[in-house]
Amino acid sequence: MSGSNLVNANLDKWAKQRLAGVQGVATIIASEAAKESKANHPWENDTHHAEQGLYGKVRKDGSKFVIEHGHRVDYGVWLELANDGKYGILEKTLNSLRGKFLSMVKQIMESRI
Repeated sequence: MSGSNLVNANLDKWAKQRLAGVQGVATIIASEAAKESKANHPWENDTHHAEQGLYGKVRKDGSKFVIEHGHRVDYGVWLELANDGKYGILEKTLNSLRGKFLSMVKQIMESRI
């Protein structure tokens, strides 16, 4: 293999490893977001449907990974937006996990794997 081909192969390997690492971090954070939201939501449970319907998952959107965190109940949008966001939990949870996410991604990008 020539020098430039070896460099390109190593760059491709590096990029794939980092992408897999970022996907793993996103999966961890999505799971933690669901767990944290279920534990810390500000509303009173009547049926527990809203709590049980909180989820976190990772989806691929083109070349990006997106952490999706939301409600599975129809009235989830009401919980998030009504009453000046008094019962909202999604944004608060993701904001609380932002630093951890960035720190983990930084470790991956700086690692020598």
